[in-house]
Amino acid sequence: MKKLVTVSVIALGVLILSALSFAQDSKSKTADPNAPQPSINCLFTFTGGAQNTFLRYCVTDGGNILGLESPQGHFLVPDNREGYGICDEGTGVSYFDYGAFGASSNWGPVNVVSHSAKSVKMTRNTSDGIWTLTQTFTLIAGTTPMVKNVMTLKNNTAASRLAFLLRYADTDIDGDVSNNLDATNESASSWNSVSTPNENATAHGLMLQNVGIARVTHQALAQNTPSGPNPCNPFAVFPQAPLVQVDGSIALIYQAFVGGGTSAIATIGYRGF
Repeated sequence: MKKLVTVSVIALGVLILSALSFAQDSKSKTADPNAPQPSINCLFTFTGGAQNTFLRYCVTDGGNILGLESPQGHFLVPDNREGYGICDEGTGVSYFDYGAFGASSNWGPVNVVSHSAKSVKMTRNTSDGIWTLTQTFTLIAGTTPMVKNVMTLKNNTAASRLAFLLRYADTDIDGDVSNNLDATNESASSWNSVSTPNENATAHGLMLQNVGIARVTHQALAQNTPSGPNPCNPFAVFPQAPLVQVDGSIALIYQAFVGGGTSAIATIGYRGF
């Protein structure tokens, strides 16, 4: 009887290990290889809609957008290579934070002002105290969901200053680094085409657009490089478009004359298509 009990325990152990192994193997086979890797920098994750109206993204502790997914199962900015930049044109000093592509050392920490299930508001000062950037990210649900970001750039000095303010994203649509890109005055887009071999199942895209009536000069940009623009020379990489099957990036550049103690506002939106 003792021998029978021992054999039964061993057999039960083998069955448990086999079940665990099967579960892990099934999980690895069903996991989406294009899904972004977990980031310790992810502070707030926002999710809305389902299937074709699905939108999910994370806002990091640097005020960047990570893992933008829309529609469901399609990752448009899979990694932390998205962000913003400022140039004080009078002094030639640039400030930028492009996530995994690096950040300048002249920033203070990000402060969370408020957050809810659909939005988060953050502020960040430049270390010289000249500028304060306030960002309010909001999930806009609906048939064409959008990440809306209101960027407010405040001049903390008494003197008027001319500045560039920009938003940038390195888009690897569904994990494919080679995409098609183009830009208009109001928006820049990156997408995969149904006519491109091996891409008809991932023929989706991302649009970065100006939202509303901008009271400052602005221009969209499609680059043939994944790197973020130089904030003080944002059109240094300005290739003839459309760009076909390149590892590129998109940006929106605003230029504003900001009076002493006043602010300039730019509202941008990310939409999947």
